[in-house]
Amino acid sequence: MISLLFIGCFNKPTDIPEPAQQQIKEIIAEDMESFQQGVDLNGDGVPDTASNLEVGMKVQKIDINGDGQVDVINHYKTRDDGTEMLMYKSVDMNWDGKTDVQTWFNINGEIEKEAMDGDFDGLSEWVDHYKGNKLIMSEIDSDFDGKYDLFRIYKSERLEEKRYDSDGDGKIDFWQYYDANGALISTGRDNDGDGKVDERN
Repeated sequence: MISLLFIGCFNKPTDIPEPAQQQIKEIIAEDMESFQQGVDLNGDGVPDTASNLEVGMKVQKIDINGDGQVDVINHYKTRDDGTEMLMYKSVDMNWDGKTDVQTWFNINGEIEKEAMDGDFDGLSEWVDHYKGNKLIMSEIDSDFDGKYDLFRIYKSERLEEKRYDSDGDGKIDFWQYYDANGALISTGRDNDGDGKVDERN
């Protein structure tokens, strides 16, 4: 049911239209004020912060559809060899002024995390974590209550395990384990609420 719920909601943007040159604004965030303006995409006064961002980065603001509103924000960091690396990208996919997709990269250009707001309410319901450009875990808010309750664990980019917090207490209480072909092979259940498997079938 959960997989059906998210089909079509979290199609990641792979091709962003190339805007005209006059629609791109670039600044160097040399102070905290300009830095915060660069990461506050929805203009609510609260910076959309990320752990790998810092003052001194180049901030690129792009208006894709020419409505005068920023749709894409990129943050670039200059490496020791002089090359610029994209460290963070935020995208407003439906042009409502709210960030829908945020992507973080490391200094080597590898993706580290991507957060997606599939229902466009301003909150991320799906976060993918990567290591060495490979997906290792997804955090999902399946009931849209602001808490992640489903965790998908990957090994060599194949689904190995699903972990559920079915009662919303912050502890995993149900597990599903999968084989190399993606078939469900066993389940686990926490019966006493300690967050550990008590029963496995």
